[in-house]
Amino acid sequence: MAEVIPIGRPAVSNELRALVEGARPRVAKIARSVARFYRTNNADDLTQLAMLKALELAPAYDATRGASFETYIYRTSRRVMVEACVAERRDFVIAEAIARGTRVVFEALDFGDPFAEGVDAREERLRGEREATAASARLVRGLSRR
Repeated sequence: MAEVIPIGRPAVSNELRALVEGARPRVAKIARSVARFYRTNNADDLTQLAMLKALELAPAYDATRGASFETYIYRTSRRVMVEACVAERRDFVIAEAIARGTRVVFEALDFGDPFAEGVDAREERLRGEREATAASARLVRGLSRR
């Protein structure tokens, strides 16, 4: 059976693949530690990110220099995981800030909480308010003609 080579990635030899797969338990342990520290449930995603980084680093690894492969990839894989957690937190904080700002604007304009009701209910309520405003304007115009 022919070996499947992913598109866009160079072929990885069997010995490099075995080296990277051998580091998986250590990488998974680091991922669980980082996930626990940053209070996220994405330990599997973090493991996958670190394993991809390990695949990138594997061709440059030289065993004759004395460090194990796990030691060689430790800092880089941990940095990738931390950066992913920080980016996730940043995106969450930005989304919360946008939602908070939207609520403030809607409440200041007396539209109520935009997230408390569905789109259809909000549009129906706004349509009713516009009709009430138009009716009161007609009433005022009718009274002013007398």
